[in-house]
Amino acid sequence: MNRQQNEQLVNALYCRTAHASYDGIELQKQRLMRYAKEHGMYPLEFYIDDGFSGTNFSRPSFRKMCEAIESGKIAAVIASDISRIGRNSVDVLHFIQEVLPAKGVVFYTVSDDMVNNLPMSKDFVELITACRKSVAAGGAR
Repeated sequence: MNRQQNEQLVNALYCRTAHASYDGIELQKQRLMRYAKEHGMYPLEFYIDDGFSGTNFSRPSFRKMCEAIESGKIAAVIASDISRIGRNSVDVLHFIQEVLPAKGVVFYTVSDDMVNNLPMSKDFVELITACRKSVAAGGAR
């Protein structure tokens, strides 16, 4: 890790909706801000992909966040739930269980009450992403 001691790391708050929705993004932002405040997580930086599908990682703000992670500028990634990161369980598992830990980044979700640096069942993550993918296929979120 190339993190300078005097460089303050940022906590990334990631929001995504598949269909452009001010209300959906605002609700996510409020939940993430409340969670970060309750857990004393500062400084914060929002990464927002409004109107982008979670079926792949080709999203502008997600890519920008990944670049910051790769550069060693992010301490944690916080999302309202795991489906905001993505709908493909293989990609999501790789991101939260391999990419983030390799860079020393902790992943939190608000509604799933998940933290990736704690023992976590791969089956649990796959179940959550499969359920949310099923919901997405039905046209929700």
